[in-house]
Amino acid sequence: MRTLERPPIAPNSSGARNVPYLNLEDAIEKARILFQKAKRSAIHLSTAANYLGYSPKASSVSLVVSALKKYGLAVDEGSAEGRRVKLTELGFQIVADSREHSPDRDEKIRHAALLPKAHRELWEHYGPHFPDDNTIEVYLKLERSYTADAARHAVRVYRATILYAGLNEAGILGDVAADEADTDSAVPERPTDARSPMDRQMDRQNPSTEWTAPTNASPVRTLSFPLKGSRSFDLRFPANLTKEDFEIIGDFLKVWERQFVATE
Repeated sequence: MRTLERPPIAPNSSGARNVPYLNLEDAIEKARILFQKAKRSAIHLSTAANYLGYSPKASSVSLVVSALKKYGLAVDEGSAEGRRVKLTELGFQIVADSREHSPDRDEKIRHAALLPKAHRELWEHYGPHFPDDNTIEVYLKLERSYTADAARHAVRVYRATILYAGLNEAGILGDVAADEADTDSAVPERPTDARSPMDRQMDRQNPSTEWTAPTNASPVRTLSFPLKGSRSFDLRFPANLTKEDFEIIGDFLKVWERQFVATE
């Protein structure tokens, strides 16, 4: 059974070209189908089209693959008839995680939601408190030179993605508030310091580094950074961070800058 094609949105600005063809939920579903059929193998675009229910020559195929790339779920290689597509590590980690409740998967989904440049721009402009659709459409048309159709498509995709990822006020902010309430309700007894002698020696040499309770058998460290006015900034993180973890943290700090940094 072939998938019915929706009319492609023809953008008239570079900003509109950064808008994914699909919202994130639909894109993840496409990625899941590719994973079920081909796992992590690179497959010809015509094969991917067949798996997804499209005609190999349908214009929507390239738009779908482009959307997967914008969300960081897939990459492509080659050109013309030799073009192939495969899942990225991020795409694999999301679709292969079949747990009903998975904080790890949820975090990766939030990360993917803001990878498209158009989504990052809207998030940095509005944050989690985005207004009604008409207000955003007017902004896109007047400030970003979108056509009316492209603006409507952009808002529809963006809103659905943000809600699905839980980045709206009732989602991620609500979760943070609940976590803080749980933390305040009870103070756990400090566990035995199970770190290596090297870690303990490093802490003695650097008093601004404080060891805290391990989570899931992985030590959690807290670094305190002095700020102006006798203030400090504490950063808690697991001891086994990867390069990808650092990149994700950097991306989130960047998009949340507008919400936390006071304007002069």
